[in-house]
Amino acid sequence: MKTTLICATLGLSLGGCAQVLDIPDDPEVVGRWRCLSEPPPTPVPSATTAQVRVQACDFMRQCSVRVSDLTARLCLQLDPFCTNPIAEGIQDVDGLMTFSVPTPLMGFNGYLDVMSSMELCTDPIFGDFGPTMCQMASPECNPEAPTEACLVPVYARGLLFFNPRVYNDVEEPMQLPLIPAAAIPTMLQAAGAQLDPTKGNLFVTALDCDGRPASGVTYSLKDNAESVTQLYVHEGQPNRTDLVTDESGVGGFLGVPAGFANVIGYNEDRETVGEAGVTAAQFTMTYTAIAPF
Repeated sequence: MKTTLICATLGLSLGGCAQVLDIPDDPEVVGRWRCLSEPPPTPVPSATTAQVRVQACDFMRQCSVRVSDLTARLCLQLDPFCTNPIAEGIQDVDGLMTFSVPTPLMGFNGYLDVMSSMELCTDPIFGDFGPTMCQMASPECNPEAPTEACLVPVYARGLLFFNPRVYNDVEEPMQLPLIPAAAIPTMLQAAGAQLDPTKGNLFVTALDCDGRPASGVTYSLKDNAESVTQLYVHEGQPNRTDLVTDESGVGGFLGVPAGFANVIGYNEDRETVGEAGVTAAQFTMTYTAIAPF
């Protein structure tokens, strides 16, 4: 997400957005966290719905490859199991999903629940992780004679939480970096974590007052902080030693117990730059952003 995306979310041109958000010609003159003391006005929806576009891509290939053959549903933030979806059967076109969200006076802060195509757990695509995937499949799955009961997702399920809230049409697609199921053990090993299919994983992007990814941010969970493994993405790779964001603003937690999770971001001065409430689910990647607006 960049300034153009924030402006599009506010339904403004770049010039108008700069005026509303009070963005100077050189933001560093007054500081990228200036809005912590002078927050911008709350946007006002221009219609009862807003169009959103989400582009899915392969995380392990640093999003240079699009991920397609997806199905998604739109859910309310306080509906963790999406028992009453706002919309179902959302399909992608070359990885791009386009849909509308309701925008009442407070905007939309729900989430998109994304599932990839399925393959038999015995398929070579899963490599050495295949036997584990078979164990995670239906109890009726027999790897010796695989049937539909042995179907598992090629990419881990993704929950994309909309934070900041959506108020107006989002013209620049939001990026959703999905993680291949076969790559999860390697990613966990790199981060020093153990595979636990009953738990979820949370990735967060920090945005500054201009809507740009922010370096120098650290994250914490309000609950279960002792039981998770924290990591930050540096130069596109998981990093467990430098526990602060680089210019990508991306960090997260592995092994998050299923249920509600609240993440908080702090800048170099230990000021709170934002927080977000999301849902973690077993063998699922939850994505969100935190921003001071």
